[in-house]
Amino acid sequence: MALEDTKSSLYRIGLVEEQVSSIWAIVASVLHLGNVALASPSSSSESQEENLHCTLLDESPLQNVAHLLQIEYEMLWTSFTEKKLHLPNNKVIVQPLNVTQAIDKRDALAKFLFENLFVWLVRRLNANLGGSGSGESCIGILDIYGFEHFTINTLSQLLINYANESLQHQFNAYLFQQEQALYEEEGVNWEYVEYRDNSGILALLQGTLP
Repeated sequence: MALEDTKSSLYRIGLVEEQVSSIWAIVASVLHLGNVALASPSSSSESQEENLHCTLLDESPLQNVAHLLQIEYEMLWTSFTEKKLHLPNNKVIVQPLNVTQAIDKRDALAKFLFENLFVWLVRRLNANLGGSGSGESCIGILDIYGFEHFTINTLSQLLINYANESLQHQFNAYLFQQEQALYEEEGVNWEYVEYRDNSGILALLQGTLP
């Protein structure tokens, strides 16, 4: 979808220009965070690197994030490169973080921004549709697991594929079985939709085959 189409859709659900601009700023911040490259000041060995404070290879991406989020650059930088320990008597000890720890905090910030934007946007959309959890119209998003098939498959691949089959079965039941049974009951003139019934696969995975 083109950018103009996206903007038009956001306005149609009741957002104003300032809110749309904030959405672009947050999305851009997440993208710029992905470009924040961290490194150790020096590292003669991998074990030594894990115990060193970290530096930025390029300050520009983080400066962009600070500008977009309208926060101080230094505060943003120290938020994921330092850890503050609050002790009794209002004493604070600042502990520098190594590269691995800083990367974890950088990624956590990106996920936090994106997650909160997503939740806020869905809530605004639901409010615009009149949804209140009482049977009124609302939006719901089903994230189907992706199939995983490798040369060597482990238990995790089996569980992922089992979850995918279970969700697909539920989707089939609601979208095809129940809807088409309702059409037939009410005498609606429609063309029957053929679909793949995966009940046999679920029975095999669940050990319920006759």
